[in-house]
Amino acid sequence: GILLANEVLKIELAVTNLKTQLSDLENTENLLKYNLCILTGLDAQVGIDIPDTFPSAAKDDTRLTQYIEHAVRNRTELKTLAI
Repeated sequence: GILLANEVLKIELAVTNLKTQLSDLENTENLLKYNLCILTGLDAQVGIDIPDTFPSAAKDDTRLTQYIEHAVRNRTELKTLAI
């Protein structure tokens, strides 16, 4: 009866609110992608595709260690920090 109809209205309101939030998030995502294009100098009309998942971290971090060691050896600002 009345209780069931009230519950249906609450659920419909919740669904409508979620759809509105989803729309807001999609608009924010599009705005962020546009700003990223502007900042990186890419054509904003082409856009940026951001994957839903990111590749897993590299299991072998020796290259990262090599890059850091190279930077410490060759970058003057890093050399001054080591003093």
